[in-house]
Amino acid sequence: MSKNSIEEDIKIIEKYLSHFKKVCSPEMLKKDEIIKVIQYKEIQALQHILADYKKVLKENEELKETYKSEKKMKNEYVKLYQDLLLKENVISIQKIIAKEVVDILKQILQELLESEEKNDKNNKKG
Repeated sequence: MSKNSIEEDIKIIEKYLSHFKKVCSPEMLKKDEIIKVIQYKEIQALQHILADYKKVLKENEELKETYKSEKKMKNEYVKLYQDLLLKENVISIQKIIAKEVVDILKQILQELLESEEKNDKNNKKG
């Protein structure tokens, strides 16, 4: 059942209820009172059902909007979490690279010191 047909059904029922509410109102009860009272009670019951139905439709629309909003927020949180993980990985990689650079620099300095010490020893001998 499409939304348009539901809205059309509601209009039809409202028109029907409006018409029969006038015809079967308690003030107009004179002849065939029992039948009119029964009809009036049926109309009241239909009005209550229709009111509840409209309320449920409205709540469903609100829930759909809430769901869409929550789904959008969830997607944003997932993206933020992924970005955070990526940044943490980049920082971890940068730390590893920095440590390797420091180790390489230490090795170069050590080699330079050893080379200088050899040069000093060779200069003293020569």
